[in-house]
Amino acid sequence: MDTVNVLVDYDNLLPRRQQYGVIGLAEQIVSQLNGCVPSVPDRLLIRLYGGWCTQTNLTKRAQRLAADIRAACFPRIVCTATGSVTQKVAVNVELALGLHAEPSQVLLHTFREQRQVRGLRCRNPQDHGCGAADCILSVLHSFLSNGLCPQPGCTLTPGELFYRDEQKLVDTMLTADLVYLARGSTTCFVVVSSDDDLWPAIRLALLAGHSVVHLHTKPQRRTAAHYCRGVGAAYSQRNLEE
Repeated sequence: MDTVNVLVDYDNLLPRRQQYGVIGLAEQIVSQLNGCVPSVPDRLLIRLYGGWCTQTNLTKRAQRLAADIRAACFPRIVCTATGSVTQKVAVNVELALGLHAEPSQVLLHTFREQRQVRGLRCRNPQDHGCGAADCILSVLHSFLSNGLCPQPGCTLTPGELFYRDEQKLVDTMLTADLVYLARGSTTCFVVVSSDDDLWPAIRLALLAGHSVVHLHTKPQRRTAAHYCRGVGAAYSQRNLEE
């Protein structure tokens, strides 16, 4: 079998799975493929998708992962056993910094600080059992409800203090790679994610005549039956943690 591409939605992994490191992740994927495909592939390319770049630099998380990948000396051999037979799989792991079709072009700004936190609301604690007249949460309620600090002379707004980190382009990059690869001669793909947003790309790969192994990252997660209608035996799914 040719090299099998494994597309991993890294932030969709359970925290404990991330803590096992890249070698543990590679070994778990190989073990799940054993018995899930007619024959275990000789080679795997595991691409990890995430918000790896803030502006023009790698995030600290991406730097740690890149260091772990280097320390693991990929490509490396991972063994899997079927009864008394041991099979060896050559595994390579890489960060998906750019499109598979254009790997030298790094997609920047995929990890951003979103300062305009929309939809954030706060209920009045006085309406929910708090009887303290000077409750500090009442100040928070006023700040978020009115958009201004209740302290006279203060011009701070919620948008200047509240923010959240968000990833951009990640799902679409994984989708674009799967669509691009489905145009080639590769016959089997492995998608590691429980995100329903990836299903259209999985379905397209199946329609193109490829087989897809879907490893869900969340316990007991299965693809909804109404999505799976007509996919046939080319689609198989199981849980990464089984």
